[in-house]
Amino acid sequence: MRKPGPKPATVAERQRKANGQFAIQKSDWTEGFLAAYGENGNIRASCRAVDIGRREVDFLRDNDPEFAAAFEIAREDSIEHLEHIGRKRAEASSDVLLIFLLKSLRPEVYRETIRNEFTGKDGKPIQHEVVTLDLTSEGLARAWIILRDAGAFRLGTGSNQPEMESLDNPQP
Repeated sequence: MRKPGPKPATVAERQRKANGQFAIQKSDWTEGFLAAYGENGNIRASCRAVDIGRREVDFLRDNDPEFAAAFEIAREDSIEHLEHIGRKRAEASSDVLLIFLLKSLRPEVYRETIRNEFTGKDGKPIQHEVVTLDLTSEGLARAWIILRDAGAFRLGTGSNQPEMESLDNPQP
């Protein structure tokens, strides 16, 4: 014998659902859904509590500003409920949870702040120079000559090809 439950959807209702359009009777499920969501903070579990699908909630939230506002209030309620539970546990036994609560509630005092400051030599501003490269064959030849004359190259052993050396520490 079949359990009594909601009557089967009509062909038109199934067609509207397939097209993403829902015949929504807000008074049928919204209050129960919002109450469940405010307690558990889980949309899917709250949908199951009132026997609706997730798409109906999403559709109504996207198309009904009043429901969207009530949804956000329920969301805040669920977050505050978790904060309450977390605070009780932190006070009773969890230093780590206490740290996270303090960081979230007073980030200006308890968050981890990392500041990177870059300076040049002796704390002076970083010196920079914009160099435009001439990548024509003549420009590359001039650059090679400048580097060679500055002692940036030395002949490698067993090869006629120059090896790059550091300008700061030229090898003899």
